[in-house]
Amino acid sequence: AVVSTQSTGSHIRKKDPRVLAQRERQRELDEARVVAEKKRATEQRRKRAEEIAMLAEQEKEMLAAHDEAVADLMGDLSDSEEDEDTFHCPLCRKTFKSEKMMKQHEKSKKHREKLAELQEEFAEELDEAGLMKQEESEVAQQPARGKKKVLCVDTT
Repeated sequence: AVVSTQSTGSHIRKKDPRVLAQRERQRELDEARVVAEKKRATEQRRKRAEEIAMLAEQEKEMLAAHDEAVADLMGDLSDSEEDEDTFHCPLCRKTFKSEKMMKQHEKSKKHREKLAELQEEFAEELDEAGLMKQEESEVAQQPARGKKKVLCVDTT
């Protein structure tokens, strides 16, 4: 009787449609779990690759900024070395190799015209702000006749 019960149980496990259906469901669940695990692992690898790419891009930007800062510093150093041998007119934005050339430029018509324009603008701004005395304002408004204007500011 013991042998026939075991063989009957074994036969049922092999042939019973309910047991077979349960095994099939379990196999499908196992396969779905494996597929989900693979998707999760793939997604983690993709996210990690994106993080690495982002960090690499940030590192490149930092290196570029560092290189730019170093270049600026080197440029400032070389500019300061050049400034010792050159003369610069900030009004006209010109650079000269000698003091004589700079003095000639300051006597030029274009430089004097720009200087006169700047003085007129300055006088107008001071007049608007009420910082110039009345007679100085009138003198500053008169057109230039080849003479240099001297502006005085009332600081009281």
